[in-house]
Amino acid sequence: PSCSRSGQKMTSNVNLEDEEERVSFEAKLKKVGITAAVIAKLQQEKVTTPDNLLELTDADWAYLYQHGVAVGDKERLRTLALVSKKDKPFQVAPASLAFNVIAYGLGIILALPPLAIGLINDFGSYGPDRELTTNEKGLLVVLPGFIYNIFILILIESARTKFAVDVLEQRSVGVSVREAQRTNLTNIAVVAALLLTVVVAMVQVDTPLDDTDRLLPQWYMLFLVTSIVPLFGGVMLSSLLLLYIEPLDESSALEYIGTFMDYFGEPTLAVIVGIFNFMPALTLWIFGVYGWPSGVLMSLCTALLLRKVLLTQLYLGSWENMDLGEDIRRQRKMETRDILKSAFSAPVARSGLAQQQRAS
Repeated sequence: PSCSRSGQKMTSNVNLEDEEERVSFEAKLKKVGITAAVIAKLQQEKVTTPDNLLELTDADWAYLYQHGVAVGDKERLRTLALVSKKDKPFQVAPASLAFNVIAYGLGIILALPPLAIGLINDFGSYGPDRELTTNEKGLLVVLPGFIYNIFILILIESARTKFAVDVLEQRSVGVSVREAQRTNLTNIAVVAALLLTVVVAMVQVDTPLDDTDRLLPQWYMLFLVTSIVPLFGGVMLSSLLLLYIEPLDESSALEYIGTFMDYFGEPTLAVIVGIFNFMPALTLWIFGVYGWPSGVLMSLCTALLLRKVLLTQLYLGSWENMDLGEDIRRQRKMETRDILKSAFSAPVARSGLAQQQRAS
């Protein structure tokens, strides 16, 4: 058989040496979604190793297109060939000065409020012996707490879609998106539930000061409540998304995920926001119980922890799956831009993007 219209044989430098290797290669082809008819045609043309796939020319692919090989099969086959190469090197991400500056800056900013409140409690005019009046509670607790929670709500609503599209944009060809999302949602729900039990226990069991009308206990409870809301929402949202994705096949699941892309990204962000409020609350508890020396040290640890979480997320979000073909990466980046632009639109309006996602 010929793999070009001119009648020339396809180039093939390496052949299978035994039946076991042939079966292994055929199993890999089936795993990435290559049909039996395409596999038979490849074997007929002596394409039996990853190296053979990489040696195919444009004329070879044109010949294969005429004999049942789809355009999508080409990307799957080339990705399989690249992944199967044994000499593939590891690429360590270089340190990013910009990422470190952002992570350190935000970590310090997020650790400053509990540090300031703790120092005010020990050295300021709103110490453990000063009970807040009704007006002071409204001005120093209710008003900033309301503004802070509105900010958290806006942050989650605006950033949640980015967490979902980052994962889907870099997915490998042939991987079941449905199963990947099921696993992710289950893991996130478990983590959120575990953190939720700790935060709820902190609300019910103990306070840093006996008199809860002081400034420090009021902000301690404010941070805990602001942590409970996203964590509880993350657990419930994960459960609801799992409930509706279970009876769907792969094609319908892709459309479902594309339609509700923002919802799939929210549980991860909810856990991060929950941690960012849990740590300041814990810092205030240490200030109230052990005083400013331990409190200052805890503030430093909080800043370093939040910096680590932020830095890790920045690096992971910037990673690109280089095993994907250039055409696939370009197409997915365009889809990502379209999805992010429609992040605040109604789900029905986003259904067209979902269909594009399923088609790709």
